[in-house]
Amino acid sequence: MRRILMTIAAIYTLAGMGALVIGFAIPWDDPLAAVYALLAGLPWTFLWSLLDVYAEESVAINIALITGSIVLNVVLLWWWALTRRRSPQEMP
Repeated sequence: MRRILMTIAAIYTLAGMGALVIGFAIPWDDPLAAVYALLAGLPWTFLWSLLDVYAEESVAINIALITGSIVLNVVLLWWWALTRRRSPQEMP
């Protein structure tokens, strides 16, 4: 079970980094390029929206909030995967 959780955490980490690159590092003409980063940062991006934390005048603050949301999800997934106790069946 731990291997499955670590695989999920690794896939999410790569997907989150890809979403940030697609959304913010590559210059696109598409205004919806950052939607992948918003989705990867859920539920935190939704919470920031409800709390009206996003800045209207600064794009850098908004990018930092979305990046922080993805990082928080990555940290929580890796913490969950690495602190999960092994079941007696998985013991060598």
